[in-house]
Amino acid sequence: MSLAPQAAPLASTPSLTEPNHQIADLSARCTSFLQNFDSWVLARRKQLVDKKAEHIKVTTDLKESQNQIKSEIEAYKGKQSDLQRAYEKERQEAEQMKSEVARLKAEKEDRGLTKEELMDRVRDKRDEIRRRREELARKQEARDHRQGKSQPELDCYIEKLAMTVNGIDQGVLEFVFTHINSTDWMEEYSFTLDIRKGRYKVTECNPPIAKLDELLEFVNTSKEFYTFLKLMRRGFTEAAKKNGK
Repeated sequence: MSLAPQAAPLASTPSLTEPNHQIADLSARCTSFLQNFDSWVLARRKQLVDKKAEHIKVTTDLKESQNQIKSEIEAYKGKQSDLQRAYEKERQEAEQMKSEVARLKAEKEDRGLTKEELMDRVRDKRDEIRRRREELARKQEARDHRQGKSQPELDCYIEKLAMTVNGIDQGVLEFVFTHINSTDWMEEYSFTLDIRKGRYKVTECNPPIAKLDELLEFVNTSKEFYTFLKLMRRGFTEAAKKNGK
């Protein structure tokens, strides 16, 4: 039996490549996570921006509708004034007819008109007065019906277009728009419309807009007044953009 000392068994040494592999795997996972997180953030941000843009568009459309309604209210107020003047004219004509009846009675005495002839002429005048009164009553009833039916819609359109209407003279209206200049929402853009001769005519426009003559030809031909107001507001908006507003 040999007495020489035996060599101790060699201890197993850990592999150096295993930790490096774990670190690389962890780094790859972190990179993938960050990339996915960035993608999620970008998608979420785009979603918020799209929702905000949609909300702004809906709000803008609502304001335009409200302002258009206000414009129609003013137009109906003008029609009411016209009808009132027509009523006054009819009343004056009725008074004139009464005077005519009195004159006919005097003629009977002066010219010896028979009672039958005089009564026939009086009946004709009475029938004419009755027909005029009935026609005026029908016009008044139709106007009241249209105004009562359109009032809520008119209020909505005036708010939508951010517009006010001012009476300048008989048959002359001033339309004033705001909320056009993004740096000064209260800056006013206006035009004056003359409708006394049966056709629309813009006598003043501040600031001037492009293709104004074409817009007037459109409204005089189509009678689409609310569309004309929207196109005028759009023209002011384009003018403001050209001026850097």
